[in-house]
Amino acid sequence: MKKFELWQGDCLELMKNIPDGSVDLVLTDPPYNMGKAKWDVIDGYDEWIVSCVLECQRILKPNGCMYLWHNDVFCFGRIVEKIKSKTAF
Repeated sequence: MKKFELWQGDCLELMKNIPDGSVDLVLTDPPYNMGKAKWDVIDGYDEWIVSCVLECQRILKPNGCMYLWHNDVFCFGRIVEKIKSKTAF
């Protein structure tokens, strides 16, 4: 059986410790910025999501896969357009 590590903390800070092109799968369910809780309000949300995706792009293997959940289809449509223009996805 393969060993694994589980890290807890700010994803953008922790991912800085992960080597480029070393991850098979990124599975993420980020805050939706819907304001239903204090932690769910992020200034500059679209750019924050893009920064997360860029870091995922950096750590993923060339044949790696990323899954990103989101709840607000209209907001996500806007985010997808930004991801398409600012990343290699």
